[in-house]
Amino acid sequence: MTKREPTEFNEERDTVDTANMESDIPSVVTGSRVYGPYSRKSDIDIVVNVRDASVIALYLDRHGIASERTQRQKTMMGVATYSGFYFRIGGLLFNIIIANSDEEMAAWEYATESMMLINEVEDRGSRIKKFREFYKEALSGPGI
Repeated sequence: MTKREPTEFNEERDTVDTANMESDIPSVVTGSRVYGPYSRKSDIDIVVNVRDASVIALYLDRHGIASERTQRQKTMMGVATYSGFYFRIGGLLFNIIIANSDEEMAAWEYATESMMLINEVEDRGSRIKKFREFYKEALSGPGI
């Protein structure tokens, strides 16, 4: 992990337009905070498309919110894990997950919605396994 400290604005370097950050950025809120069970220590997982991730990171920089990048190269249950970054506001940890395509974004949404329809899975390992099954199903199924 590489810690990113806030940087001063440099017009030549910072070419991403964040003037309209109040406009909607397509995202999927996922993880235990959505489909449970969660604890006070649970992070808030937000999936964004790769096109929007740099806009969010620059926005955080410009507003003095330090973030740390995550680039996990290992696999979890046979599926490569995601890359992204995270940051804290108060006591909450926000985990920004980067979807590399519209198909990946749709798979995150499908898997999250599917997890919400089943009974809560208490065991974290089992929860991750079930989520991955839904995610793989979405990527291989028709219509997504």
